[in-house]
Amino acid sequence: MRNFFIFAAALSLITMTANAQVFEYKDTGTDFILYNVSIPQENEFVAFAGGS
Repeated sequence: MRNFFIFAAALSLITMTANAQVFEYKDTGTDFILYNVSIPQENEFVAFAGGS
């Protein structure tokens, strides 16, 4: 049973790592807190950010 949990944990870690996205830090030039960024599939050169 212990081997099953070790296998499940390893498989989960590998799956999460394989699907990871790489983000690049960009200075927004504002003091506002940004909560979300959305990038439309049709145009990957445009991004929308929302915050307060």
